[in-house]
Amino acid sequence: MDHAANIENHQKIKNKFFGSDEVYIECFYKDEDKEFAEKKYHSYTSMSRQIMKESKVKNAIPVHFSRKYENSEIEELIEQF
Repeated sequence: MDHAANIENHQKIKNKFFGSDEVYIECFYKDEDKEFAEKKYHSYTSMSRQIMKESKVKNAIPVHFSRKYENSEIEELIEQF
């Protein structure tokens, strides 16, 4: 799911996916690129991780990464998640 990391969207995510077995969630940017993520209406690693924990999703899978990152950076982003 592609989403802007904000309170309104996170409430919708909780309502829709609470207790789900598996959710694919956007982790478009690393945490250090948070400001850019917010400007571009995307999410970043820690916020995607947080909303999945709050939604009690059993298996959250990070997807949809910015093309600006090299493969090694995407691996780092997945580890952060």
